[in-house]
Amino acid sequence: MPTRWFTDAAAAGPTSIRPVFTEFEESHLSAIKEFARNAANRRWENLRCLDAAGTRMHDMSCGLGGVVITDTMKSVMRAGEGARFWHNHPSQDSLSHHDWICAGSCPDVEILATNERGSIFVGRIPAWDDRLRHVLKEFPRLSGDLALHLDTLAKEAGLDFDNIYALGSFTGHVQNLALAECLAPSDVLAYGYCLVQQDQAVVDACSRLGIIASGIGYARSAIQGLLAGAPAPTASNPRLVGVNHVALEVGDIEAALHFYGAVFSFELRGRHAGDAEQPPMAFLDMGDQFIALIAGREPPEDVNRHFGLVVDDRSQVMALAEAAGAKILDRPFNFVDPWGNLVEVVAYRDVQFSKTAEVLRGMGLDLDKSDEARDELRRKLARGGS
Repeated sequence: MPTRWFTDAAAAGPTSIRPVFTEFEESHLSAIKEFARNAANRRWENLRCLDAAGTRMHDMSCGLGGVVITDTMKSVMRAGEGARFWHNHPSQDSLSHHDWICAGSCPDVEILATNERGSIFVGRIPAWDDRLRHVLKEFPRLSGDLALHLDTLAKEAGLDFDNIYALGSFTGHVQNLALAECLAPSDVLAYGYCLVQQDQAVVDACSRLGIIASGIGYARSAIQGLLAGAPAPTASNPRLVGVNHVALEVGDIEAALHFYGAVFSFELRGRHAGDAEQPPMAFLDMGDQFIALIAGREPPEDVNRHFGLVVDDRSQVMALAEAAGAKILDRPFNFVDPWGNLVEVVAYRDVQFSKTAEVLRGMGLDLDKSDEARDELRRKLARGGS
């Protein structure tokens, strides 16, 4: 079965859709709804990654108030063959800014959120517009302002209490309608929805009093301002994305290889014997990065200038460094090599720095991140990488 997107019908602007699910998709959507309706799961989220043809599930995860995108899910996204991320929202509302960020990370990803009543909200970003980074960064703040605006409108219009209460679950939906309108018609963003009768009745009651239209107008004005005020991309300032290699000056290549080989485990990527233009060099492999050892270092040693090496396990590294002849400093996991280079050793699990799954497999490593490191990465993703 070919790839099919439920948001195709919303390419010209936000619209109500009537998606046709495969039997396989129906079973998983029903399972997510059943999960959401369980009172014990009121604050929990269930995420399932399905293929775009509706024939298989790649992976699943659950979390309190949010979920982790697993390595398997990330691999599916990188493959670019089409994937759907389906989940319930503990808030019972539409797509969040986290959903849009996930959708924006790959053009072949579609997000579907469902509430416990069975309404669904679907979004996709086929072509990333960098102005969205600025908009989505402000999405949570705008959502709070919009919720207050809708509540005020409802009370002033005399909406009954039950519908005022129910309206609280449609702030995200109104905000996403405004977002899609601001970017329509275009191939940047598509937003569709399918409301069950109970939810449609709430929207209809609010629409008759002008509440939905006013809310969309309020959010649209704010989003248009954010789009207009987004920093223009500049070609003159390239974005730093990582470190390819670090070059260390050492006194003698053979002695340096002996020292670093006594402290760390690594493979030698290559060597340069030295000639009239370049001194002798050796290259220590670190997967998709490397250290270049270059002959010619003379004291004095570094005092504050240093670099950090990431290792799988640093429990024995200081003892190994001392035995190899390093100068051990009072600062934890800091030492100076025999040629004056100051080295700090950090554990992979404790820092944001991440190797891709493919590189780790190529290095024969199976490493994980601490909860704190994962939280830091999630916060960075929510900020749009800033």
